[in-house]
Amino acid sequence: MIIKFNSPLLPSTTYTISFGNAITDNNEGNIVAAYRYVFSTGDYLDSLMISGTIADASTGKSTEGVLALLYRSPVADSVPLKKTPDYFAKSDATGKFTITNVAAGTYALYALEDKNGNFILDPVDERAGFYNELVNATDSLKKEMVVARQPLSRQSVKSSIIEEPGKLTTVFSRPTENPKPVFADGYAGKFIIQKNVLKDTIVLYTTPEMSDSAKVIWYDGEVVIDTVGYRKQRGSVTPNKVYFSGFPFPQKGNPLPGGSNPAVTWTIPTASIDTTKILVTRDSVAIHPGIAFTDSLQTKMQFAGEWKSGSYAIQILPGAVTDIHGRSHDTISWSFNAAGDKGRGSITYKLSGTINENFILQLVNEKDEIVRQHDGKSDYTGIFSEVEPGIYRIRIVFDRNGNKLWDGGDVLRRITPEKIYYHTEIITVRANWDVETEVKWLIK
Repeated sequence: MIIKFNSPLLPSTTYTISFGNAITDNNEGNIVAAYRYVFSTGDYLDSLMISGTIADASTGKSTEGVLALLYRSPVADSVPLKKTPDYFAKSDATGKFTITNVAAGTYALYALEDKNGNFILDPVDERAGFYNELVNATDSLKKEMVVARQPLSRQSVKSSIIEEPGKLTTVFSRPTENPKPVFADGYAGKFIIQKNVLKDTIVLYTTPEMSDSAKVIWYDGEVVIDTVGYRKQRGSVTPNKVYFSGFPFPQKGNPLPGGSNPAVTWTIPTASIDTTKILVTRDSVAIHPGIAFTDSLQTKMQFAGEWKSGSYAIQILPGAVTDIHGRSHDTISWSFNAAGDKGRGSITYKLSGTINENFILQLVNEKDEIVRQHDGKSDYTGIFSEVEPGIYRIRIVFDRNGNKLWDGGDVLRRITPEKIYYHTEIITVRANWDVETEVKWLIK
């Protein structure tokens, strides 16, 4: 094998060629695993090493195949976006990495889930992290890093469209905290802003309705994001009724999950509700749950009550709900079953100790999916009720910015991910059982 380089090699420098699993023998195709060829353009080989571990910031689980990147200091904070590393290594199945044949000196250490193999951070879909201090190649301490999804370095508009008259939808490349639209086409009507949970999708509802085109200058606070044009979505028609998004909850044929209330979601903000035109029955007998909107735009209508075991039907008659354009709807009806408190359990937890930070308490399942979430309170006893049988854990999320969400930090701004503490006990929930657990926090 002859290797040719496209540019001159640096003097007195140790080079490593990593073949990975690319080499096999001719006879049986046996792989020469992780083969490396090391040589120097000087009188000796550099022999220092830097090692550590890489884990997922949200779960604490080891990550395999993530790059540990080493850059000679000093470097700019944006170096992962612009420059390939001086040294690198991949983490193994246990999350461990070892960068070998390193020259003496001080370095910046990063971690990168390099999906496209270019050794450069692409924030759109690559996880990344960093070690919070410069490292010295003579230091034998293990370096621990975590990786998380990264916000894009620059805010921009990914898509904009008029979904239907009076409804302008804008998708941004990253969350926007204080979105402000300024119409640049002379429109002087009223509008309502709706943000999704992640704050990266904004819907403008206009009155009177903008139907064919629009032009908006978007700001985040006082900073201009972009000037955006909107066009009518192909095939869209002017609706003369309120259209709800999909089926009411729960959908047809599905039971009502424990601890939840039936609901219906409207895709356009509503102006009024007449509860006398909404009928609810249990086993064919009329009942009267509380009916109210749970959001400020009045798009999410919930039926609050004690949903005991039985068969339910809900009917919303024409005129029950009117949207901001004065339109109503046809009859909407659906039925579902509820099991009441049968078949589910609960978890009573006691949080011992004082935490002097914002935090939230989350119940997660075996897939680390959030099942329940409570605001954190020190020295507090609470309950997760109506929990489906299964295996769960409780974790504390230190909510540094108080937004009730876990944030994965920002490598380019040197912001570390918000810390997560997992309670060590594995909690098994069985039907009709109450499990008690104590979450001890020892740092006062």
